[in-house]
Amino acid sequence: MTNWDDYGWLSYATVAEGDTFLLNDISETTVGNKMKLLNLKNAKIRFRGDLVLIGSTYYFEKILRAGENLKPTVTGGCAAVAQLEVGSSNKKVVDYLAFDATTLEYAYANIVLPAEYNGGTILCQYNWTHPATTTNFDVYFFFRAVATGDGESLDGTYGAAVGVLDTGGNTSFLYTSSLTEAITIGGTPIAGETMHFRLNRYPAGETNHLAVDAYLMSIRVLFPVTI
Repeated sequence: MTNWDDYGWLSYATVAEGDTFLLNDISETTVGNKMKLLNLKNAKIRFRGDLVLIGSTYYFEKILRAGENLKPTVTGGCAAVAQLEVGSSNKKVVDYLAFDATTLEYAYANIVLPAEYNGGTILCQYNWTHPATTTNFDVYFFFRAVATGDGESLDGTYGAAVGVLDTGGNTSFLYTSSLTEAITIGGTPIAGETMHFRLNRYPAGETNHLAVDAYLMSIRVLFPVTI
C-alpha cells in the first residue's frame, strides 16, 4: 500500500477485532520508521467507509431510514411509514414519513452511540421529497437528542433543538438539506450509551413554508470520533 486511499482493498480481507496490519508510511524518510502496525479497532470504521472527514474532525456516519429505525412518536406523531412509487416506467419505490403542513408532528429513533464517539456535538442532514404544490417550498426540520446510560432514567431531558432550512420545488424530486449546526446531546453522552432523538418539521410561523406534506426518507447523522 502507498497511502491511506489504498486501505479500501482491506475490506475484502477476513479480519477480526484486535488484528493488526503492517503499513508502509510514505511520509517517513527513515527506513526504520516506514513500517508501522495499525490496530483494527482504530482502522475498521475507515475500511467500512463510515468515517467522514469534515474540516479537521472525523465523524462516524449513521443513516436512519423511515420505517427502519425512524418512526412516528406515540403522542403527536407524524404519519406512519408509507411507500411512494415514482414513475410510470421505472416504478421506483421509497419509504417515507409524512409531516403535515400545519400541525406540529414528531418522529423518533433510538440508537447506540458508536464505540469511538468522543462526546462532542453531532451533525445531521435530511433527505426528503414532497407531493405536488405550486407555491411555498421551504421546509424546516428540527433535531434534538439525549443519551441514557446504565441505571439512568429513560425520561432524560433533550438537548436544545437545532433546525435546518431546505427548499423543494419539483414533485417527487430528492432534496438533501445542508448539514445542521452543531447539536448538543443532552444527558452527558458517552460512547456505548443509547441516544434517543426526536425530530419535527416546523409547520407554522413562516411566510414561505411548504404548503403540503413533507416526505422524510432518511437522516444522515454524524458523530465526532477519536481514532
